[in-house]
Amino acid sequence: MRPSCRELAAFMASQYRSAVEIGFGGVVDVALTLRKQGLRIRAGDIRPYPVKGLPTFVDDITSPNLKFYQGAEVLYAIRPPLELVSYIRSAAAAVFADAIIKPLADEFPGGRMEGHGNGVFFVHHV
Repeated sequence: MRPSCRELAAFMASQYRSAVEIGFGGVVDVALTLRKQGLRIRAGDIRPYPVKGLPTFVDDITSPNLKFYQGAEVLYAIRPPLELVSYIRSAAAAVFADAIIKPLADEFPGGRMEGHGNGVFFVHHV
């Protein structure tokens, strides 16, 4: 796992008990790290990516089925296309969860910037 994602996982594990990763694309390093640290974690994408040991679901964040996100304290996405950030924030607000965006290095998705070690990400609190 990249050091910046390790820092993201450490931050989330210190702040939350449940999370949903949006647009994981079958890459589950952060989600499995969070699961090992005791978080209830699910991961969703627009395409099916079954992962042993991790609950996954298929959903389109531009028209989300909010039942997949209910009960999560935070929705997060790693390097999502910037055009999806507003949808992620809206879904998070609809289920009273925070949203965390870990962008590409040169992108600014808005929100409060957090820096932890090598990790920089943006937090949107409800």
